[in-house]
Formats: sequence, structure tokens, C-alpha cells
Amino acid sequence: MVEADFWKWSGHFSSNFRSQYDRFSLLLNNYRILRNPGTVREDSFELEGKYFNSIHVSGVQFRWTERVRGIRPKDVKSLSIELNMNLTRCYERGKKYFDETGIPDHISELIVQIDIHGKTKDAKKYYYNSWHLDQDVDDKGSGGRQEYPHPLFHLHNGGRHLQELVESEDYGDICIFPSPRIMHLPLDYFLAVDFILSNFYPNDWYALREDNQYINFMKKTQIVYWKPFIGSMNDFWGTDADKKKKAVELLPQYA
Repeated sequence: MVEADFWKWSGHFSSNFRSQYDRFSLLLNNYRILRNPGTVREDSFELEGKYFNSIHVSGVQFRWTERVRGIRPKDVKSLSIELNMNLTRCYERGKKYFDETGIPDHISELIVQIDIHGKTKDAKKYYYNSWHLDQDVDDKGSGGRQEYPHPLFHLHNGGRHLQELVESEDYGDICIFPSPRIMHLPLDYFLAVDFILSNFYPNDWYALREDNQYINFMKKTQIVYWKPFIGSMNDFWGTDADKKKKAVELLPQYA
């Protein structure tokens, strides 16, 4: 693939992204969704035989909404969301966009910061929360092992502003509300135990990952529950209508 083919490959690359960004912002404005469409900056460059394109979107502010359910504190009457993100993708001559496991290895950086602002009815008090989605990077300082195991692309509650509040022990400005439904693989008893260990007892989890008996439990159970789940996810792009319907049940966001 030549360089020109690479840039043509994705509508998000080069000047096409800005035009699509503007069109999408206009669409959102037609529905009065945005307070501020934000700004976008692009950088394209070549480095050591690789072609890179970086997209930086900042300050996208959604309108205040009073459709708040189950939020705490109760005096929070409306919310607004701000989106900031960085996405860098690259192409190396002679290398596929996706490796044999389907991992999108053309993405070299992905950071999505979602900041949530809540306010009281009289706007005298503001509260904060945030979600952060990024691409996992090996922690070289610990031999490539993070304190907690991360999916390649993972979503978690938190972020820089929320961390600053916690570090200062100022918890009074944090609003708590029901967590979004984040897709996860199905769990039986063994996988549920593994989930708890990996998220709350990481040292024990890493130790068990070296135990062949434990691994065999996981392998057998994952074949029963995860293999058909992932297969069903992939069926959405097939031609069988019933299988496509099942895939949408697993992931309603399928388009």
C-alpha cells in the first residue's frame, strides 16, 4: 500500500475528518445537544517509515440536562458533559491494519476524557465526576505489569480532575450516579471469582495466573461462555438474520 492509499483508507484521516466533524456538530446543533462544539486540531507526519495522523478534539460541551435519575447528592438538579480526546493512528508499510487476533494495532494512542458537571437548581453549588477511556500501555517501570490488569481499551471512572479532588480529600464536590452499562463478557462462578480477584486482589490474581490448574479452569470455562459470546458478536457482520439479531442483543450499539 502506498502512502496515498493509506490516507484515503480512513475518512477520519486528513482533511476529511474536519469536514465530517463540522457536519456532525451541525447535526447535533440541530437537536440542540451541544453548548459548544469544541475545537479540533490535526497533525500528520512521517517517522521512521511510519505514517501518523493525530486528531485532538477539545472542549466539546453538551447542554445542561435535568433528566437526572438516581444521582447523589439529591440537590444536583442538572448535568452537563464535556468531551476531550486524542486519537493517533499509524500505518507501517507492509503491515496489516489488524493483526491475526483482530486487535486494531493501527491505533497507537487513544485517550477519551469525559468530564461530568452537576449543579444545584440555584447554580450555587457545582459537583464533578468523570470517566476515562484509553489504550492500555505497558508499565515499563514494573517489568511490563500493571498493578491491576487492563483490557487493551478500557473505560473507568475517574480522571485528572477527580483525582485532584480525591488527593486533596475534598470529596464534597463529587457527584455519584448510576454507572453506565458497559459491555462485559458473561461470567459463571469461576469467571466471577476471576473477575473479583483481578479487580480487587491483583497480586493473588497474578500468582494464580502462574498456576496451570487455575488456568485450566479458566480456559475450559471461557470456551463454554466466552467463545460463543465472541462468536455471536462477530455474527453481526454475517448474512444470517437470526444471528445478527442475537448480536444486537449482546451489543445494542451495533449499527
